[in-house]
Amino acid sequence: MILPTVSVEAMQVALQQFDRAMNPTGRDIIVLLLDGAGWHTSPQIRVPPNMVLVNFPPYTPELSPAEPLVGQVKRPVANRTFKSLDEVEEVLSLECQRLMANPSVVRSLTFFPWIRNVLNSI
Repeated sequence: MILPTVSVEAMQVALQQFDRAMNPTGRDIIVLLLDGAGWHTSPQIRVPPNMVLVNFPPYTPELSPAEPLVGQVKRPVANRTFKSLDEVEEVLSLECQRLMANPSVVRSLTFFPWIRNVLNSI
């Protein structure tokens, strides 16, 4: 899902779509890790009942598995000129699709030791 802006409203849409896509039966509990962006922490956000939002401590990008992915997704658009926003979206969509089709690449970028430790302790 590529949204044209960041806002509380966009975050609300993203949470609802993520919930539907990842938990269509509504029986699972989703724990979503977020940074401290204002649109992530707004009291206006209505969190789906089966979802828990957990914020990383401030100034800890080394804990966030999203950080290496952001760099990976930006790579195809870096230092390029595009004729339209649609063209940028197409390139970003293709990179996201490539990553989704290659879970081993995503895992190699995001499976931080602290995540392994948590999963091993469950």
